[in-house]
Amino acid sequence: MAKFDGKYLRGMAGPVTNREYRGMQLVQSNPVFGPSSQTEGTKTASGIFGQASTLACSIRDNLEPFINGFYHGPMITDLNTEVLYCLRNCINESGTAYAPSHNSFNKLDGFEFNANSLVINHLLTDPDLSLQGNILSVNLPDIYKTDAIQFPKTAKGCYVHVGLGFHDLQHKKMTLSPVQSIKISKAELSGVDLSAHFDFEVQPGCLCIAVISLEFYKTTLSGELSLNSKTMNPVMILAAFMAEGDTNPDITKKWSQDMKFKLQIKNKF
Repeated sequence: MAKFDGKYLRGMAGPVTNREYRGMQLVQSNPVFGPSSQTEGTKTASGIFGQASTLACSIRDNLEPFINGFYHGPMITDLNTEVLYCLRNCINESGTAYAPSHNSFNKLDGFEFNANSLVINHLLTDPDLSLQGNILSVNLPDIYKTDAIQFPKTAKGCYVHVGLGFHDLQHKKMTLSPVQSIKISKAELSGVDLSAHFDFEVQPGCLCIAVISLEFYKTTLSGELSLNSKTMNPVMILAAFMAEGDTNPDITKKWSQDMKFKLQIKNKF
């Protein structure tokens, strides 16, 4: 509401704003924003950004058993940015729809959900991934050697969890494979070269996201106590890829989790 300060009228009054400028009273029309204020390019860019945020949210929800709410502050924004980059790179030539290839989402490879405790700083062996047909194999070479894992001082051991998230982007359904885990006791580590191996069956036509986490624990009189928290929860995407083939809605419609993201855009980019 406009107010008179004894010399000039200041503030909004209906469709105009009153202000003083160099000793003069100015009356200025208020800007009006509507659908026509945006160009087609702006509308489309805004739409893709919204879809990227929606897809990133679904990815976080699907991987929540790994993340467990223990992520660094800017993680949501960081993941939105990476997913946006991926979506922009899988729009077809005519700009009318998404046409992702096998590697369209590989910029997510190595994404860390907690910058306070990076997986690469705790897991000192390089995971080896291979895809043969519809089987994704994750191999952790020499994981039982004494220098394979960097433990917190109070930790007595850790669980290494590996899983594979599936996103049917066409039928808006998602699920997480049964999580596979191994337990590594700090006291039982040796110099013997022992590896851990995990196999997952890939769902055709889906966005597949392989993830790994380390859950450290200490021992108490009542048993094991997890040490993971907001400041220490190493979780990382090992690989993100579109599986070859077409999705089978008879299978994916039975998945318990729904997605809001749809593999289609209306506006031309």
